[in-house]
Amino acid sequence: MVGHCLFINGVELVRLVDLSIQCLPGSLSPELTKGKIVLCLRGNGTRVGKGEEVKRAGGVGFVLGNSAFNGAEISVDAHVLPATAVVADDAVKILAYINSTMKPMATILLARTELDSKPAPFMAAFTSRGPNIIDLDILKVIQVFSD
Repeated sequence: MVGHCLFINGVELVRLVDLSIQCLPGSLSPELTKGKIVLCLRGNGTRVGKGEEVKRAGGVGFVLGNSAFNGAEISVDAHVLPATAVVADDAVKILAYINSTMKPMATILLARTELDSKPAPFMAAFTSRGPNIIDLDILKVIQVFSD
């Protein structure tokens, strides 16, 4: 019932969606996943767990797409197979591409340093947002004394 809604007296009560796009444990069909790169949307479940589900189902890689709630936040994870993360707007574009063709194609390339890319600089989600208000030094030499 992907894309269908339940209405009573013209009021939408619930939107039924295919939760397999969130790559939750046991949600992916090996027949449909084997040898493919899978788009997994953030939401329920862990980011690394989504990759584990793709691997379990025989996938060779995955794209972790942000939800509107996560927007442009990109998290860094140690995945169990080749993976990349994309911002919410790009996830929507990828999903539209997947739905527009019978045989969507994708490639995940090795990471490389890109100079002068925009927008830059871009901070990881786990990065501190500013200096320590108690001590503004970026680096500080700490002496360790032993008795």
